Amino acid sequence: MEPENDGKEGEYQPKPRVLDDKEETLLSLFNQLPEAEKLRVILHTKSVLQEMDLLKNDVFDLINDLKK
Repeated sequence: MEPENDGKEGEYQPKPRVLDDKEETLLSLFNQLPEAEKLRVILHTKSVLQEMDLLKNDVFDLINDLKK
């Protein structure tokens, strides 16, 4: 993927990502939510991602312990 440049030297401008139909639908539904619900979804997603990261670290530690 080639970086785009809008004429300013040294500034990287990534190409916008094209959403597929499923992502477009989810974004449309998300945008229809009230602001409080949007924040709730964002916070919930953030906590799930943090839990997944902790699990990933635990699995990584288990694998390393087995290698010893």
